[in-house]
Amino acid sequence: MLATDDSSEAHVISLVLFSLLETDPKNTLVGIFNQIISGNSKLTKENLIKFVSQNYKLLPESRVNTELEEFLVEYAIKVLRDVPEIKLIQVIPIISSLKCISSLQERQKLVNVLTDQVIQAVPDFNPLDASCIAHVREGGNQVARFLSKNASAGSFLKYVLTKVVPNISLMKNPLDQRNILHLVAKLCLHPGESFKSSSLQDSQKMLLPLYNYLMEVLPDVPSDPNQFFHSSGVSTLGDKVLAAAFTLECLLYALLNLVQFHPLFFGMAELAEDDDSLREGVCRLQSLRHKVQYLARLIQSHKSTIIARWQLTFNKDLYPDVTSLVVRSVRTFPRILLLTCSHFPFS
Repeated sequence: MLATDDSSEAHVISLVLFSLLETDPKNTLVGIFNQIISGNSKLTKENLIKFVSQNYKLLPESRVNTELEEFLVEYAIKVLRDVPEIKLIQVIPIISSLKCISSLQERQKLVNVLTDQVIQAVPDFNPLDASCIAHVREGGNQVARFLSKNASAGSFLKYVLTKVVPNISLMKNPLDQRNILHLVAKLCLHPGESFKSSSLQDSQKMLLPLYNYLMEVLPDVPSDPNQFFHSSGVSTLGDKVLAAAFTLECLLYALLNLVQFHPLFFGMAELAEDDDSLREGVCRLQSLRHKVQYLARLIQSHKSTIIARWQLTFNKDLYPDVTSLVVRSVRTFPRILLLTCSHFPFS
């Protein structure tokens, strides 16, 4: 059924199938999903998923109830788990349109399923494999769609922080880096109890890669105070500051949001059983403050110079759309300054 490339033939079959769906929604869906799960034809499976996505929402309200929606969610999740030919972006539109998905239980269930699928598909993240990067990015963006105050990123956030972020500097495409870090910034708004209640050892394992990459991306502070804002120093920092502006914002935003649940990471806990951890945290905070404040002063003093020079010397291979990148970066600068002044005020 529907194993055809002919659009006219497929249209006729769809009309017949919709008539069955309208007459007996549940049994028709059972037949469709059984064909998707157990069938041999990839084309048939894709056409059937497309049919459900496009036509289920056309059913009269009188034919749709909570039981039918919950049944559809159950089978859609089963497809995600058991049918590798069917991708997330083909199934999610079906689920996201359902009223029942607004319930906390269903949203968290879906987040957990999406998380499991990504982790099973990419247990060991390879930063040089475009398919790995795409799988994490697409799966993560779908997870982020369903997060709320009571539906958390949980295991997906832990996976990204421990498996993906430590390898992010090895990605060849800067756009891939920014997309992944943008994802981290979205996930950190809903870290969940599993992150908040994690042990000192686990929290450091999750936060250190984020911190280390931020320190790597931030410009180095000159050892000679007289060279802090020397024009020659600014020109050499132009590429690093402007090209990485969005990356810096995402890293700062994510780290500062997550550290509030584990203040000992920056040595800010009032009571600490481990003095070494407290001292390490203080050192991290001082090192970060030094670099972030230097970045903020650099932006305040030489933003125009940095942008002008970068427009003349940009790498056409890495940044083909230089105008768009400059515009985004210029918009990012004020947000970086706000984060800096809020958390690392100048003395």
